[in-house]
Amino acid sequence: MLKRGFQWLVLSWTLLVLMACHSKTEAGLLLTMRVDQPALASGQVIIVSELVNQAGQSITFLPWNTPFDSAVTGDFLSVTQAGSDNARSPYIGMMVKRMAPTDSDYLTLAHQQSIENRLDITRAYAFCRNQHYVVDILNKNILQNNSSHDLELVPVKFDAGDAFPVCD
Repeated sequence: MLKRGFQWLVLSWTLLVLMACHSKTEAGLLLTMRVDQPALASGQVIIVSELVNQAGQSITFLPWNTPFDSAVTGDFLSVTQAGSDNARSPYIGMMVKRMAPTDSDYLTLAHQQSIENRLDITRAYAFCRNQHYVVDILNKNILQNNSSHDLELVPVKFDAGDAFPVCD
């Protein structure tokens, strides 16, 4: 119980520091990502992402190939193994070719509005037992009607435990 309270305290302070740093930038979008720890303990890598619009205007973006898509349908994450010359884990997931997006495919966030999504990346990248991983986004721009908004993000770090397969 005490450990969980300490984790919340650390997370709260981290978020406050990020928000304070963010207020000095013009990024407009703050993305926080974390790994679902109970899922990780059972051998699944589920990324929980929250996007907050801190720009002074509404922002519209296409969630395809972002942490806000309904499934991983392409290689949009950088998954690296720490300590192995930061070699990227290969993308082994499905690749989807889609038709041109329609207006209903886009998401709009008003100023100070946020969204959260859970995305299972377990079958999209190769994860090995007892390895340390860093997950980042390859493209840190989210497009809005031909203009881009920089994304402020701290990469996610985690250890794959005994529930993951042994790799050579």
